[in-house]
This record gives sequence, C-alpha cells and structure tokens, in this order.
Amino acid sequence: MREGDDLRQSAFRWREQVDYGPPIGKIYVDSTEDLILYKLIYCGPSQQSKYSRDIAAILKAKRSELDLDYIEGRVTRLGLTSVWKEMLDSVS
Repeated sequence: MREGDDLRQSAFRWREQVDYGPPIGKIYVDSTEDLILYKLIYCGPSQQSKYSRDIAAILKAKRSELDLDYIEGRVTRLGLTSVWKEMLDSVS
C-alpha cells in the first residue's frame, strides 16, 4: 500500500474473509462497497461500459445491504459524485 492511499487503507480494513473450501481455503476479498468504488474510479478513464454494468448489477442485487454512507463519503473525497449519481439514477 502506498502511503497516503486512503482508499486502499480503508479497503484493507473493510476486507472480508471468505472460505472457498479445499483446495483454495480462506481468502480475503474487498468489500462490495470498495469493489463499487474501484469500478467507479475505472469507469471514466477506461471508457468501458462493463464497469457501469457491473455497478448497476451490484446495486440491483445488494442495494439494501450496502453501506451507502461509506460509499458516498468516499465518492465525495474521490471527486466521483456525478458518476455515482448517474449510477444511482440508472438503477432507480
């Protein structure tokens, strides 16, 4: 992790342990909230609609389970408010 990389540090704290059973076992994965944030970051520069589709699918499937306050706080700090609003509007 780079010093000063708040998102990665936060993602490390929010990570979740998942047990995939043998032969893989237990591994850590990013939280759903952080996955959304990373995909929002890559939406703009990559110009690939797959990230938007992924976020929309996650929102449709898990919106009620997400910590939206956490996402919105990070979105504001990352300067992605308009992209996030578009995503929310597209699935409403």
